[in-house]
Amino acid sequence: MALRKIQSELNELMREPPTAFIIRGVSDDFFHWEVTFTGPLRTPFAGGVFRIFIDFPSNYPFEPPEVHFKTKVFHPNISREGFIFPNIVRSYWTSSHTISMIIPSIRAFLMEPNLYHPLVPEIARMYENDRALYELLAGAWTRLYAREEDNA
Repeated sequence: MALRKIQSELNELMREPPTAFIIRGVSDDFFHWEVTFTGPLRTPFAGGVFRIFIDFPSNYPFEPPEVHFKTKVFHPNISREGFIFPNIVRSYWTSSHTISMIIPSIRAFLMEPNLYHPLVPEIARMYENDRALYELLAGAWTRLYAREEDNA
């Protein structure tokens, strides 16, 4: 069932390719995808190209996929290892969701950090107390780690 659902979503994305992101298989295994998207405009992430990995469980869509950033991101809710907390995919998952619905949510998450549950408290404090410094550092990380040639 999971493989059929994943293939169906992939076929739909190939028929009507999204403009906001690009999906590639990590290998011949349909259960592992790589997604590339650009940083949101008017944020310190603008101009960056970000990669995330999506790993589908064997009982997808009844369990959500695991999502983590491959690109390093300076953000209160993303660890240096790329893990996202709170896990916005897991928190709001229903079996009717699709990957084409999830990616825009992850992209929007860059713009609106969850300061009530930071994974990196010092970045959350910086975001709250010195937004200019946060934006300066987030922009520097974007220029350093989210370059298109690093994500090809």
